[in-house]
Parts: sequence; structure tokens; C-alpha cells
Amino acid sequence: MATLRREDFWADPNVEFVNEIAFRAHVYEMALHEKERLALGRVEGQHRLPSGKTILCTIYGDGVIRAGTRPTGSFLLSDERNVEVDEDFRSNNCWYDQDGQAIMAFTFPTLFTTYERKMADKVIRDYWPEAWERVNRRVLDVSESREKARREFRREHATDFVTVWAIDSYFFEDMVEVIALPGGDLMRDGEERSFLVPKGEYQTRTRWGFVIDEGRHQAYHGPSSFKIVKDLHR
Repeated sequence: MATLRREDFWADPNVEFVNEIAFRAHVYEMALHEKERLALGRVEGQHRLPSGKTILCTIYGDGVIRAGTRPTGSFLLSDERNVEVDEDFRSNNCWYDQDGQAIMAFTFPTLFTTYERKMADKVIRDYWPEAWERVNRRVLDVSESREKARREFRREHATDFVTVWAIDSYFFEDMVEVIALPGGDLMRDGEERSFLVPKGEYQTRTRWGFVIDEGRHQAYHGPSSFKIVKDLHR
């Protein structure tokens, strides 16, 4: 480690390290990941689709392949393997695109590294908590699952106006023009209202939106900054 420099490393730009200890731990984790990945003996080869087309693929195990030989790509399962996938995210056509690796690592853990299983565990907890709970026989707390936290937020603020869109106001300095719906739920019918919120206060919003306090936040019925932006992009 003493001989290495910053340019010797590549990391996800979305990953931040709070200190050198965290950075070193990440490097060590990646080294173990590479060691395990090589030990798994994944094979690059070809696979013939029912259409007759032949594709390059990486074979993870019997009936489990990734289309292409790069780290990103879609997974394809055999019919026999596909029935092993939890019903919450099972694909009828055996193809898995979005979150495919997480679903595969969660379903077939012996075919993946410790790091890949760790990342998969987080994705499944966050987006399919019921599936995670069935497999692990434990109920997740809202702090352990993004989806459960979202549902709890929606339940607590079902009758509150929660922002769904926001834009810096063209008409009022240091204000944000927002559009809010009951519970912030775009899938639920409800009256849409506009409000003005101070920029500094709006920065405290949660990932699920900003909760409007109708006693403090001014309802807005004037010319809309959203319309200005829309007109500019016509």
C-alpha cells in the first residue's frame, strides 16, 4: 500500500470514503472480490438462443449465463433455474435486465463472490423486502429497507401535501416553487397544489419529498416557473 498512488486506483464516483481507514477497507474488499471471482471459474463462451442467434456470454453455472462478457449485461436462465427465482421478481421469459445481478446473487449465492452477495442483499432489502424476509425468516425494520421506509413515510404523511416536483422560482429570490400531492404519491388521485418554500428549508427534504406545512408555507397561484422552462425548451 505504501508504494501505491491515487492514480493506481479506480472507484465508483458515487462512492465516498470518510477517511483513509475506509478507503483501505474498500481496497481490501475489492482484492478479496477479485480473488473469489477468479476462483469461481466463470467461463466465457457462446450460447444459442431459441431464435437461432448465437451470443457471446459468461457462464456462471449450469443454466445461469450473462449475455456478453463485460461486467454489465443481462442474465438468462434455463427454465429449470428460473423456477428457483422468488416469485416477487421472477421473469416469465427467463431474462433479467434491471437489477439482474442482484436477483441472481440472491437466488444462487454459491455462484457469486462475497462482495456481490453483499451488494445483492442490499438491493433485495431495499426493493423487495418481502422476498428478503421470506428467505431470511426475519422481519426487516424500516431502517433496513428503502421500500419499507418509503411506505412508512407515505403512511405517516398520507393526508399531508408532499412535493413531487420543484424548481427555483424565477419570480421570488431564494424561493423554490413546488408542486405537491397528498402523500406525495403520483399513483394516487388527489388535488395538486403549488407552494413557495424557502431554498434553505427545502434543502432539508427527505428522499421521498418535502412535507408542506400549510400553516407556514405559502400557497402559490401566480405565474409558474415550470411554464417558463417548458416554453424555453419548445
